[in-house]
Amino acid sequence: KKDAALLGLELVTEPINNSEDFQLGFKKLSGKIDAFWVLNDPIIYTLNNMDWLENRCLREKLLCVGQSKNLAIKGMVLTVNPDNNQIAAQASAITKNILSHTQKTSNLEVMAPLGTQLLVNRKTAQHIGLTLSPQALSIATSVIDQ
Repeated sequence: KKDAALLGLELVTEPINNSEDFQLGFKKLSGKIDAFWVLNDPIIYTLNNMDWLENRCLREKLLCVGQSKNLAIKGMVLTVNPDNNQIAAQASAITKNILSHTQKTSNLEVMAPLGTQLLVNRKTAQHIGLTLSPQALSIATSVIDQ
């Protein structure tokens, strides 16, 4: 929430304890949010919930963000897909450099995670009335037009 505030955003959360509560949690947030960010969590990532979410976001013309290439292909406007193996290798290399004393922790900077993909579904964006800037499209790993 602090990081979102630094960007001028307010992060509104709704705890969900089981997959059956997902739709109710979404409905509690509906009307209070400008975008819906679904976390990659096995409790909520069910086929039923993701199908329902896709239809609901389209109907409400709500920007939905997720973490699966399949969700972008299915119709979610934006997905960020981390490559956990690449990120682990990157973290290992940094750790190795620190332990071998070739790199000081005080000199470390934030690094973009390796292998992460950003997918944008332009068709869905158009459907919900979202105009995508050329800059947003240029940083996308893949733009889906179907």
